[in-house]
Amino acid sequence: MPFIALLLLAFLITPVVAETTERKATLAETVQLTHSLAEQGHARAQTMMGNYYADGTGVAKDLSKAFEWYQRAAQQGQKDAQFSLAVAHDTGEGTQQDLQKAAYWYEQAAMQGHDAAAYNLGILFDEGQGVKKDAIAALAWLKLAIALDNEMAVDVARKLQASQTRMQIIASDQMAKSLYEKVQQAQQKTAE
Repeated sequence: MPFIALLLLAFLITPVVAETTERKATLAETVQLTHSLAEQGHARAQTMMGNYYADGTGVAKDLSKAFEWYQRAAQQGQKDAQFSLAVAHDTGEGTQQDLQKAAYWYEQAAMQGHDAAAYNLGILFDEGQGVKKDAIAALAWLKLAIALDNEMAVDVARKLQASQTRMQIIASDQMAKSLYEKVQQAQQKTAE
């Protein structure tokens, strides 16, 4: 390859290498700053640290550490951490599987408007895992998930409703309405 071509190639590659190095430094700085805020008790930063450890972003992947960060943030009421903590209990990743704790944390997140938490809780009620099997509650939680814009819940709710009596459907509608009103109240308090 002629010298001019090598020189041109080096000229074109240098900014890419510098940008990549800068990006890594920025990620490391972001993780460091997030960690500092998390240690100070900031729930959103604690959730982000959980995400970093769960994904291995900027740190070595460690599901146990992710679980610990999620737990700290969840106990402060951070809904995304509550959901992630529920998933960890549900799957047994980073902790022992405990479907009762999963149901508890799904409910905490769902009552703050987390649509996937409402969906997962509906599934747990439908299957009787971690909670007593309850078709009415299952359908109500799925309807709440739908009201919170969870598209996956639509087909599941439709199939579940097809197997219920009219009285069960009415009861699930009433329960879903009550749940939705509580979520709206919780969201209004958070906004204030």
